[in-house]
Amino acid sequence: MNTLLNQPFFNEARQGRDHWTFYWITLGLAFVFMVVFTLILYVPVLLINPSAAVNLMDLPAPVLLTVTMLPFSGVILAIWLALRFLHRRPFKSLIAPAGRFRWRLFLTSAFFWLVLCGFMDGVLALLQPGNYRWTFEPGAFFTFLPFAIVLTPIQIAAEELLFRGYLMQGIGVRARSVWLPLLIPAVFFTILHLSNPEVSEYGADWTVPMYFIMGILLGWVTLRSGGLELALGWHLANNWYAGIFVTFPSSAIPTPALFTIQQYDARVGLIGLIVISVIYLLVLEAVNRRMLGNLILAGMIFLSGCSGMPARSPMVSTPTVPLQDCSLQSEVVPIIQQAKCADLRVPENPSNPGGKQIPLHVAVVKARSTNPDPDPIFLLAGGPGQASTTAFVAMLTSLERLNLKRDLVLVDQRGTGSSAPLSCPSDEQLPDLWNRGDVLDLDKAQEEMQTSLRECTQQWDADLRFYNTTVSAMDLEIVRQKLGYDRINLLGVSYGTRLAQEYARLYPQQVRTMILDGVVPPDWVLGETVRRDAQQSLERIFERCAQEEACRQAFPDLRGDFQKVMESLQRNPVEVVIPHPSTGKDQKVILNRITVASLIRMISYQSQFTILMPWMIHSAAQGDYRPMAAQAVYLLSQDQGVEEGFFYTVICQEDVPFIRAEGEQGEYYFQDVLPLWRTACQILDIPPQEAFRQPYPTLDIPVLLISGEADPVTPPANGEQAAKFFPQSLHVVFPKE
Repeated sequence: MNTLLNQPFFNEARQGRDHWTFYWITLGLAFVFMVVFTLILYVPVLLINPSAAVNLMDLPAPVLLTVTMLPFSGVILAIWLALRFLHRRPFKSLIAPAGRFRWRLFLTSAFFWLVLCGFMDGVLALLQPGNYRWTFEPGAFFTFLPFAIVLTPIQIAAEELLFRGYLMQGIGVRARSVWLPLLIPAVFFTILHLSNPEVSEYGADWTVPMYFIMGILLGWVTLRSGGLELALGWHLANNWYAGIFVTFPSSAIPTPALFTIQQYDARVGLIGLIVISVIYLLVLEAVNRRMLGNLILAGMIFLSGCSGMPARSPMVSTPTVPLQDCSLQSEVVPIIQQAKCADLRVPENPSNPGGKQIPLHVAVVKARSTNPDPDPIFLLAGGPGQASTTAFVAMLTSLERLNLKRDLVLVDQRGTGSSAPLSCPSDEQLPDLWNRGDVLDLDKAQEEMQTSLRECTQQWDADLRFYNTTVSAMDLEIVRQKLGYDRINLLGVSYGTRLAQEYARLYPQQVRTMILDGVVPPDWVLGETVRRDAQQSLERIFERCAQEEACRQAFPDLRGDFQKVMESLQRNPVEVVIPHPSTGKDQKVILNRITVASLIRMISYQSQFTILMPWMIHSAAQGDYRPMAAQAVYLLSQDQGVEEGFFYTVICQEDVPFIRAEGEQGEYYFQDVLPLWRTACQILDIPPQEAFRQPYPTLDIPVLLISGEADPVTPPANGEQAAKFFPQSLHVVFPKE
């Protein structure tokens, strides 16, 4: 249970300033505001009706409701001011740390509590004939009703924000046990209600436990759901029910409700509260586990069986494959993520389900909420050739808000990771495929390509025709069905955006939303604009430096420096010996025009390194190539987690055959890689996937398109190009990325 203290609901309090004195200041401010607001309202009422000084309950219900409930807005104001100026964190962090207000939880909680309260009073009315009296008076009721509807939410919001939001978070970030943030606010909640008239009328021994149980119940659902929506829904439904539907003598606020209990028994009320609270929690748990629909359906099947009607088989909505505990580990950063994993078996050839089967590795990072949303997020990695179960591990911390309410599903695409990988031997040393001039030695490069790929193919037991985007999308559909999900959300990065769009084309009814980061448009052929896009990215970086005063002063002619470096390296390649960033051993690096251009392209693709580029270029222009060589060693020694075999099987089916014969024309800093790609495709000898290049349909799916301003591979123009296929799309371009 103590793991609940590590959820985002408490982490929100840790994000701002969280000194303990702020809580005392806020409580004092809330008390002062409550008193001031009460006096502002009460004094005019007292001047008009002096008898209210003797007995406030003599006031008409709408006036009494206004005087007693509207001052609670002062509590809300005090909390808002404290969060804004003392804690410096957003007001919504008390309510829904996951981001938006979860109306489904709020309405579910309110609905079931209203039903249970009505059920309890219905049973008691049958057991106590005549005790429930119909007291509906249209004039008084409809005068009171709008005040109750408007003012009750203010009162319950103030209490929940204070007790289950502000105090619970403040105590939770300091507690080692979940019991403290659960019990202490419940105690304060109980103390606040000790002055209610029903306590003295019916005895504290029965009424005080009722308020304490309410406080515990509200605290528990807040902890379990990681937000206030359930508590707000319960509290509003409870107070509306008590004020509008059923009231009793000496209640906190007498109201012209529809029914009045003639003889209220606090003991019966306490027992009834306990019973329906247990039922309420069980119902919420059933809804959380998606069991409620099955229970209702089972009842319908039973009744239909009794009436002689044929029963229909329910749709499978639970996983049909067992998931086991596992750990996911990044190949780039030392992060381990706990998950649930399974290895499915899927047909290598989808048209032959009974033929050869290959493994498909799946990992699910379960939602942390006890009431998760039913639609998970499938995370689709780039490349092509990256495995999702390793590529996304480093990103999972930034997806915590999404993971609060939704499962994150990671599938190693066939040919990658642990899903029948098309792996190739890799050289640990810094590669040097280039000659010492400005022209690529194609003969040497092609010879090495042939040797490498032939070694790879000898290790594969695979029909390469079925290792492509379309078949991978079919695999995702198998995963969706076996994990028991209905509609899903897709989050694709780079090549993963192509896979997401292909899945949406094949199974549009199963896609709820898509997020495409670094967009590969459906009608875009990889390789047609590689050099042009990289050049445009470099030009944007030069322009950015010229526009920023500090960069412009430090590097007044960055474009000229780069031109100087490239011309110098074309004449005389440079050999640099530097300590290896990881091992400390001497590492020889040969820098020529082509290797430097490749390095610059790699750096511009990673925004965290782009800020180093002006310094590297300027240093090289001054004759110091060590910063550039160090970055070359570091970046080229990093394992990018891309299965080269799968990379080539994809582009050789989906891209290279559709590139114009003349390739990419123009003068660029960057070397043309198309000759090497075509050599690889000749060796693999896979037929083009003509069907993949058919016109893409327009899909009515909400899509968020994300582009980086200086992305050298998937520039913002790609996002605009993809948007025409998705009328419900929004394209966001991040500057300086």
